[in-house]
Amino acid sequence: MLFDTGYEDGVHQGLGLFRGSCVRFDVDETMGLKVPHMGWNQLDVLRRAPIFRDLPEGANVYFVHGYHVVPTDESIIATTTDYGRPFVSSIWRDNVMGDAVPPGEKPEGGVGDFVEFRGDVRSRVLFDSRVR
Repeated sequence: MLFDTGYEDGVHQGLGLFRGSCVRFDVDETMGLKVPHMGWNQLDVLRRAPIFRDLPEGANVYFVHGYHVVPTDESIIATTTDYGRPFVSSIWRDNVMGDAVPPGEKPEGGVGDFVEFRGDVRSRVLFDSRVR
């Protein structure tokens, strides 16, 4: 939604807030992986966004999605996660944060500020790549 183009159920124009696209995972059963990506997986922090200030290294969060973003500008990538190959699991620029984690999912080990931020719709913008 925040990017130029999305490919879920066709080709759709996004808001274009960020350059890039939202594409389906390119994995298959020969890799031992299925789409949608569902379950706990590790965040690899590349840039520590303010909401990640208390997130421990190697924290796991829950994912339910079949698509991920491919930003043109790699400087907005905050975290990546591996699902057959690395994918962008969150982006951050200025006061805009986007992620692929369903709202309300608490990282393993408990990070209260992360959950509090995620629950405040006035202070968050999420790209929702969950399969429905």
